Amino acid sequence: MPHVHIKPSVMVIPAGFYDEYPTQMAAIEKAGINTLAIGYIYTFLEKNTFKITSDLEKQIDIISIVLKQGERGEELKNAFEYLVNDLKGLSSKITDKRTGYVGALAYNGAHGLDSSIPYYMPMELAGVENILSDAMDYEGSGVKTYSASNIAKGMKEDTILFVDASGYYQNGSSNDSMGVAKLFQGHDAYIVADYIWTGMNYDTIFVDAYQIMRYAYGDSVLTETQFEEKVNKVYDLFYKTHLSNRNISEFKSYTVSLPSEGTTIFEDMSKFHEVARGNPIYGAVSIDSDGKLSLVA
Repeated sequence: MPHVHIKPSVMVIPAGFYDEYPTQMAAIEKAGINTLAIGYIYTFLEKNTFKITSDLEKQIDIISIVLKQGERGEELKNAFEYLVNDLKGLSSKITDKRTGYVGALAYNGAHGLDSSIPYYMPMELAGVENILSDAMDYEGSGVKTYSASNIAKGMKEDTILFVDASGYYQNGSSNDSMGVAKLFQGHDAYIVADYIWTGMNYDTIFVDAYQIMRYAYGDSVLTETQFEEKVNKVYDLFYKTHLSNRNISEFKSYTVSLPSEGTTIFEDMSKFHEVARGNPIYGAVSIDSDGKLSLVA
């Protein structure tokens, strides 16, 4: 590829970069590039109301002003409200709440099934009760490791295991992770899209919520066709399209055959994930007596 000189009119960067990367920030300043500093947001919806937090609202407002995209800023704020209301409407159809545990969440890299979080927003949005009940740390990702005995305390007969796609491949690599898997033998288990944390990947939080709702409650709350429509709507709201036909042939280390007509963003992400990680971002999972996970064909 030819060398491309990019001269942005503005760079949006986390405020902490001024202290963490002084040399790089000085170089950016010397180049005459304007910067807009924003804070880290670790959770973007209020815990019980699911209203957008004032921090995120301010962040969208200031970025909208700087980029002269006021209309788009309003659209994004409305997108959060629309998706929350849609999930609330679907949740009202739930007659018997189920419990769940999510494992293999990423923090500073991928981890096994013993890594989880007591406030997992997608599960809350989906009307599934988290079996972890300790206090949430709102100043970080909130993810930490839990012992099998700690997890077992809150389990019920029909507790569902949700496995974050980012760490699915890690499961066989530690006894702690396999110990957690053994707890869930005979339980429903599913892969859900990579979560990261609730201050980023806003789209994925909602996609995960629809996935969890579909897996936990099935057709009585959300049919497969409706699920696909809802996921496409998430991407339409955030990216103005749910279709993808990226040319990713430049990534020489991966060999992904791309459909000539493109596909949905959700399917495209899943195909790429299979190449990079060896597993898709959705699907049923079975657990053998050794605590090994395998995808149900």
